[in-house]
Amino acid sequence: MSKFLRPLRALAVAAVIPIALMGTACGDDEPEVCSSLEDLKGSVAELRSFDVGEDSATDLDQAVDGVESDLAAVRDAADEELGTEIARFDSAVEALGASIRETVEAGEIDAASGQALAAQVVGAVEAYDALEAAAPDCDL
Repeated sequence: MSKFLRPLRALAVAAVIPIALMGTACGDDEPEVCSSLEDLKGSVAELRSFDVGEDSATDLDQAVDGVESDLAAVRDAADEELGTEIARFDSAVEALGASIRETVEAGEIDAASGQALAAQVVGAVEAYDALEAAAPDCDL
């Protein structure tokens, strides 16, 4: 290799290294809240699949417990971010949890309580959807 080409090759390598490092530094790193939201999404999927005719109030209560646990992790990871959406979802889940406890104490899901629970599940899922939509930095 000539003396003239050696410096050009070194210059080319020196130019490529920072570009390669930029690619790794700017990768797909998502905020911590995204991981927590991904877990919450899985718990909400259980709510979405609740069937008043087939599932018991205890099944729904267990699903809500999972949502509450994952929501606590989202709340911790989000700090002040997504505060309004988290509060709205939290309220919907708390109301659903209270209704489930009443239904469990009654012993069964009758037609009226089944309709009320189904409506509250829909409300909680809609509140979750708004929370997910408000997290544009997350690939959910």
